[in-house]
Amino acid sequence: NNINFSTLNYIESLSKTEIMRRVETVSCSKPQSINSIENMRTILDKNGIVVIPEVFNFDKIKEIRRQISRIIQDVKIKDPLGTGYENDDYIVLGKKKIGKSYYDLSNYSKSAILVRQGSDQGMIEIFNADRLLGDLGNSMNNFFNSDWLISLLNDKKEKISPKNLNLYVNQSITKTRGFHVDSHYKSIKVFIYLTDVNVVQDGPYCFVKGTHVDTPLRKLNDMVGEKETPLTDPLNIVPVLGKKGTLIISDQSGVHRGLPQATGSSREALVMRYA
Repeated sequence: NNINFSTLNYIESLSKTEIMRRVETVSCSKPQSINSIENMRTILDKNGIVVIPEVFNFDKIKEIRRQISRIIQDVKIKDPLGTGYENDDYIVLGKKKIGKSYYDLSNYSKSAILVRQGSDQGMIEIFNADRLLGDLGNSMNNFFNSDWLISLLNDKKEKISPKNLNLYVNQSITKTRGFHVDSHYKSIKVFIYLTDVNVVQDGPYCFVKGTHVDTPLRKLNDMVGEKETPLTDPLNIVPVLGKKGTLIISDQSGVHRGLPQATGSSREALVMRYA
């Protein structure tokens, strides 16, 4: 915790100019040809992350946010104490339990709405959010199954495809989990910002370049235990600032975290898991 706190102070001391310089080192335009896909794959293989600015349709973002806001408001009315609630479309986890793992929630027959406890207290995660959005949900799934994305993410050794689409809603989440990995093997997630993330206080996704491969720091972090990875090279930390519609491809075996927000800040993001 002390190490993560010191690193967070370092990140907050960075100028916006320096942060954007770091983001640019892993950024590229939406690919228009085989050559540009190969260029993007090179960036991903080297760094473990690729950022494509403002690639998603703004009108669809507006409609997604409108519909999700309506659902969250409905949950607050019907389950004000957070004890749990279920209807034909979704289940809200309170005292209700669905298994013990991420995969139990992602494989449930309905969308599952979880208000996280512990280090990310208050963050709302909606599993299989596309199921709540009708035709718009189908459109989102088609986007994440785009030829260029599938071509980029697949290689000769393994084939992966979209599995489940979640939504993160962070509003004034002032404490977040420290640097960590989701797995010790290649694990791809693709994020789309639904809100502008202009400053560190908005709580951007943050990735440490090059940590998806074996390094001395990775071995030291393994000694810490579990999947916590507080030991990082500060020069390779990339807090991903970006406008709504910005797409982030991330290998979750690399070191990452969401940064804490200032009170009053909001960040919403779609997250597709590929496997």
